[in-house]
Amino acid sequence: MNKWWAWALLALSQDFFFYWYHRAAHRIEYMWASHRVHHSPNELVLASAYRLPCTLILSLNWVFYMPLVWIGFPPLAVFGVLALNLAYQFWLHTTLIPRLGPIEGILNTPSAHRVHHGRNPEYLDKNFGGTLMIFDRIFGTYQPEDPKIEISYGLVAQEYSLNPLWVAYGGFVKLIRDLCKAHNWRDRWDLLIKPPGWTPAPTSALGNP
Repeated sequence: MNKWWAWALLALSQDFFFYWYHRAAHRIEYMWASHRVHHSPNELVLASAYRLPCTLILSLNWVFYMPLVWIGFPPLAVFGVLALNLAYQFWLHTTLIPRLGPIEGILNTPSAHRVHHGRNPEYLDKNFGGTLMIFDRIFGTYQPEDPKIEISYGLVAQEYSLNPLWVAYGGFVKLIRDLCKAHNWRDRWDLLIKPPGWTPAPTSALGNP
């Protein structure tokens, strides 16, 4: 790590793996049970950046960065760059900063991140990048903010509880309830790995236990 390009390569690679972690956290129910905490505020303010889950290790987000360690980057450097990536994202959580012209679609900006936090159907599961939007553009998840659309923030089923324990763990409580209600192990597995909101077909009740 004594060359500038090694740090540049690590920053780019880390943002690539952050993109895939973040996308998985929205598309896999088990991971969403943790990540939903960050999306639970019904308005977007700077303090929203610190509304983070306390179950990140349990949700296996660290697994996505292990390839960087396996190919030789020092763990301290990997997770240090990740910390800088997350620190960069603090200023993105605001409605006060307008679109920033030519850097839109290249860097992650408040406008791009407003889209990410929107619960509007056209904005769901968009703009997963940390510092960059280039991987969203490559993999088809980039969505610019439309000034004609009033963004509604929060979860699809908005969260109004003021109980911090429910905000932190309610996703896992709901998931466990669904697992207990499932009629067979295939449905239980699918409840863990399929996107949030997926429910077993009624015919699944006829399957083997």
